[in-house]
Amino acid sequence: MSWFGKITGGTIGFMMGGPLGAIAGAALGHTFFDGEVQNSGRITSQEERDMVFFVCIFTSLGKMAKADGKITQEEIDFIEYFIKNQLKLSPKQRDYAISIVREAKNDETPLRAYVKQFTQAFPQRDLRIMFYEVLFTAAMADGVLHPAEEAILREIPPYLRLQDSVFDNMVARFMSGRDSRSHAGDLTAHYAVLECDPKMTDAEIKKAYRKKCREFHPDTLASKGLSEEFMDFAHKEIVKINEAYEAIKKSRS
Repeated sequence: MSWFGKITGGTIGFMMGGPLGAIAGAALGHTFFDGEVQNSGRITSQEERDMVFFVCIFTSLGKMAKADGKITQEEIDFIEYFIKNQLKLSPKQRDYAISIVREAKNDETPLRAYVKQFTQAFPQRDLRIMFYEVLFTAAMADGVLHPAEEAILREIPPYLRLQDSVFDNMVARFMSGRDSRSHAGDLTAHYAVLECDPKMTDAEIKKAYRKKCREFHPDTLASKGLSEEFMDFAHKEIVKINEAYEAIKKSRS
């Protein structure tokens, strides 16, 4: 997060613009004083994209956590885990992320407005899928998909330029394998990871697997603008992709 030491509450809102700029500036103003900026160097285009990804992720997490009317301890634990273990943020970066979450949960702007701005900055489908998966993971943090959370997750795919079927695909991934006694449920989840259908041939499954591997390869994602803080999430996705392919191959042998 090289951009973090270059921004102030006034400049980040101006640079990002739109609803994300407004919430980013407000959150930063509540986190620390402008005088604490470490480096006033020029913000690069890559750093601007990093800012958009970071701010939109935590804005969306705040919206999702409050969707059912209250933020549960499980949702708080997920956000803290995401910050500490997956993004490995510094204490000040963590404070800023939490400030964005708090601003978002009290903000009246609909989530779709933030998502539309995110999509403009990230036209690549794999990054938009990753973004959607983070939101789905947050919604399922307490083990229940609340109707209000479901409504949001069903609403936003068009604004992410994703097919409506992405919701059902995520449901299959998160729900089907929850009962470890259900082999059929596990396989359904594995097919969903590869976005495949059991009716597809072995060759088609292999092609889908290779495509997924290319999409979520760290070098590919880095070239498309994913910051290093989010790479751990991408690494975990690669693990899921490999596990899914091996499980499907075994079931067909």
